[in-house]
Amino acid sequence: MNLFSKSILAFSGMVIFSSCGVSPSHDQQQSHVNAPACGSIVGTIDGINAYSNGKNTGTGYSCAGENGRYGYLYQCKELVVRYFAKIYNAPFIACNAGQCLTQYGKDKKNYDTFENGIAEELPQHGDAIVFGGGKYGHIAVIDKVENNEITFVQQNTAHGTGSVKLDGFTIAKWGTMTTLGFIRSKNEPILQKEPKPVAP
Repeated sequence: MNLFSKSILAFSGMVIFSSCGVSPSHDQQQSHVNAPACGSIVGTIDGINAYSNGKNTGTGYSCAGENGRYGYLYQCKELVVRYFAKIYNAPFIACNAGQCLTQYGKDKKNYDTFENGIAEELPQHGDAIVFGGGKYGHIAVIDKVENNEITFVQQNTAHGTGSVKLDGFTIAKWGTMTTLGFIRSKNEPILQKEPKPVAP
């Protein structure tokens, strides 16, 4: 099934919409031919691994099946859902990547959301950064904020990490994608470590 055709995953009796088609720029996306093999580790944050989407990198397809516990393997939102669940014991929210700022913002018990350039709050380690553009946008987990630059860990791109510039409270575009804002869990971290992956 093509994830662009409205991806749906049954999870704990609920539904996750988990599409993520990424094309920030030719340089950042590159060709899926050059992407690491499906399931290869491309980044790590707080013991949570980001995995390659293999030959389907940058597309709405999944290289490892549609029955992952946290979403389609290995779309961009699957990493964010898995990170929030394992690190903060925070619930998933149904949304495509570019819609997540709005949808997570409805759960005021578990999440704070900050609109780019409007909220007077700086992003921090462990927040999810949300990009709009393309068909479904993109989402990633922030690793570092220093020297006016935000570095993040991500899935479904040619590189497991990316970065954008920060000017005051305004985050620059990532290639052609507009930075919509960021999401923060209200829970204290529980810092569970992830087991070593099994090759698909």
